[in-house]
Amino acid sequence: MALLKLKIESAVVRSLLLMLSVLSPTYAAASALVDQESNALQFAVDHPGEEWQRDEVEALLGFINTLPSSLHPTVLVGPAGTPLQFFKNRTAEGAVSVVGMAVSEQLKQQLLTLLLQRYDETHCVSCSSEWRALSGWEPKLLGLMLAARNQDPRAYATAAGLDSPRNDFVTFAHHYLLPPDSTMEASIKCRAPHKFAFVRELFTGYESPLDSVGNRCREVDDGLLDDVLFYDPISGQPLAIGPINMATVTGFELLYATPGTGDASEIAGHLLLRIKLDNNPAAIQAGVENPHDLVISFLANTQDTLPAQAPAKTQGEQHKKLQCQANWLNIVDDGRHDFDALQSVFQSLKGLSGGFLTMMNRQTLAEALKTYTLEEDRNLLRYELLLNEDQKYSLLQRLHLAKKNYNSSYYFFNQNCASVLVKVMGEGVGSREIAEFDPLVSPPNSLVAMFIREGLARPVYPSFYSYRKRGYLAQELIKPLYSELTHNYAALQWPAIDDLFSKSEARRVAVAEAVFRLAWQISNDDEKSYRLANLIQESEMVFAHKDLNCENYTSLVTAKARQFQRQWLAQHDQRLSVDYVDLNTTMNELYMGREAAAYQQGTPYTQLFSSGVGYGVYRRQESSRPVLNMGIAMAAQEMGALSSVAMQRGNFVKLGAVDLALALDGNGRGDIQTWQVTALRIRKLKERLEYIPHYFSPAGAIGLGLGFLDLYGDKTQDYRRVTLIGGELLFNLVSSLENNDYLLMGMGSEWVSQKGPIHSATSVMLPLHLEALMTYGKVRQWQWRSSLDYRLAMNTNMADEAVFRTSLAYRLETAAAPQLLLKLSADYNNVAYPNGASLIAPWWKVVLGVEVNHW
Repeated sequence: MALLKLKIESAVVRSLLLMLSVLSPTYAAASALVDQESNALQFAVDHPGEEWQRDEVEALLGFINTLPSSLHPTVLVGPAGTPLQFFKNRTAEGAVSVVGMAVSEQLKQQLLTLLLQRYDETHCVSCSSEWRALSGWEPKLLGLMLAARNQDPRAYATAAGLDSPRNDFVTFAHHYLLPPDSTMEASIKCRAPHKFAFVRELFTGYESPLDSVGNRCREVDDGLLDDVLFYDPISGQPLAIGPINMATVTGFELLYATPGTGDASEIAGHLLLRIKLDNNPAAIQAGVENPHDLVISFLANTQDTLPAQAPAKTQGEQHKKLQCQANWLNIVDDGRHDFDALQSVFQSLKGLSGGFLTMMNRQTLAEALKTYTLEEDRNLLRYELLLNEDQKYSLLQRLHLAKKNYNSSYYFFNQNCASVLVKVMGEGVGSREIAEFDPLVSPPNSLVAMFIREGLARPVYPSFYSYRKRGYLAQELIKPLYSELTHNYAALQWPAIDDLFSKSEARRVAVAEAVFRLAWQISNDDEKSYRLANLIQESEMVFAHKDLNCENYTSLVTAKARQFQRQWLAQHDQRLSVDYVDLNTTMNELYMGREAAAYQQGTPYTQLFSSGVGYGVYRRQESSRPVLNMGIAMAAQEMGALSSVAMQRGNFVKLGAVDLALALDGNGRGDIQTWQVTALRIRKLKERLEYIPHYFSPAGAIGLGLGFLDLYGDKTQDYRRVTLIGGELLFNLVSSLENNDYLLMGMGSEWVSQKGPIHSATSVMLPLHLEALMTYGKVRQWQWRSSLDYRLAMNTNMADEAVFRTSLAYRLETAAAPQLLLKLSADYNNVAYPNGASLIAPWWKVVLGVEVNHW
């Protein structure tokens, strides 16, 4: 291999070129005439006959002289003193081959890559925390590899930048020094301005061609929405949203979509950011929420896994399949999609394992309301962001940048749609606690609580309610109005009003017909009959299914109410007041006070990563031992939770919970006495308004429960019960406002593995669950909870088990975080084999302790 070694210094480039001009054109033969210092750049060839030509060396020498002096080869020495070698006709590692480029230009590209690689080997720019933070490089797989949180290729110069922090730096600096041809907006200066500023600071004094005059990136005004068109969801006409800037943005709201039942991903809720805009004078004049406001969220991009589009159905097939009422399993086929169960499971697994990327979704407020309050039957709770002008400006800029270059991997539990949005918002408003909050699980309500505790958000009323909730509100308004009518016209034979709220449409129709016949008799004297017809129409929304292609579905009750109104208007000339026609104001006024009062009674803490410790006694037969009880849960929420930002008052969630009781000896040493580990257990009851109807009422409904890997046992008695999986049906028996007091019952089936001193078996058990809560105090400071679980064994080699638990909790008043609960709890367990042959004695455990909630 022939070499031409050149010690490159910018001050001597001209003299070197002069010397080269008198040398033989075959530069490999002249290598002996050149300085042999070990830190020299070597122009080398692999094979004889592939000599360096004069124009090639001259071009490279001139190119080096244009680079920052810190990249010049004399300061680049390999780890073992190896000189920097540049081979002819060999692509350097990490270099990008450009098809169609002139030979000398391609050599420049390859040489620059080599210079940057050696520069990073010496200075390790890619090792710095500042550089790695820009893309979120962090250890994965127990530190065996590095991965970037930001998986959007637009945040990198080339796709190779996603491979490692070093490739990220080398490719980005390469594009900074020698940018490829592209539009300005597609350049790294506009796609990744923070990285661009970092490299500019690194090479101070050097001006990138991208920094030349006139190379301007789009501002947020026109850049945030330059790639999306908006349409009115009702008329289908295009909308002109206008610019997004400090002059047009009037405020921000965080919207919390409460948990839904349409999909597994809706179990914890969702977060969206509303940008309030001054772009719709008509909304201001009408005194309504602006439907043209911008709503931003992050969603899992599942499009690449969707099945191929099914052939279009004929009109007859659609009509045949379309349903607008639920069947007896409460399942409705809307005829729009062919459901693929295997595909659904596959997508869920990908969502759990990070198989999707997030994507920024932008829509109008009208579209968001249609999606969540109509199609998904969910409420959107509102929280105003309390930001100063600098924070508002910074948040807009961060959203603009995220639109350009930010898509992270999606993980259902910790890096989900809500947490990605909140991280971007935290960076925008300058809150390190929010931006760096990265627990193993991130339910949306805990993220809302962070904003509230940081003083960055407060609730706004009224919320945006689901259409069914509006129906429930209408039913609440019907009761006093109907009572007034029946009192004022007691001589008439009014029917019982309860059947108007029955699930049976036939019953509702019969009551409505009777009511309207009587209302017609008094219509000349009282306009309340017209208002009653309005409310009855609204109340029918409780039984409609607007999540389907049934937005215009009209029930028989609604049809009769409209017929009554048409006849009433035809006979009466007087003009109705707005209060009789517009129900929005009336409903909001009815419910706003209740919603605000419920929020004031709670605390801005959730049971995310709650922990507890207590001291007590374990007693079995005549013996007792002191115990130290310790517990922790990744996420937990009781029904009737103390939190003002609970998922829902009728939800129970326990995820990743461990409870251990250590039996203490006289020397203070402990051994495990009892233990319980819960992977997942959830219970959900359907909420009506601020309470849960009892099952036997017209509005009553069955709730559902699910358990997965629930382990419980007593070590010293050699007893263990493992619930592998189970489900249950829940029946609410009694419930007060906000579910502060309740009694519920559940029954179901579980697949259980049980081990005792003399028997072991795995089979089905039938659990019966009773649970009660009583709350005391104006701000719910006292909560007394009790539950009884009785499991009936279906295998003669297994024992029935009864577990009774009761606890009294008092919320301590503290000026700052965390929230502390003082708890006195007692557990009783009794295992009874059918033949009475058991060495297991019933046991008690009584503990006084403290529960700590940081978030």
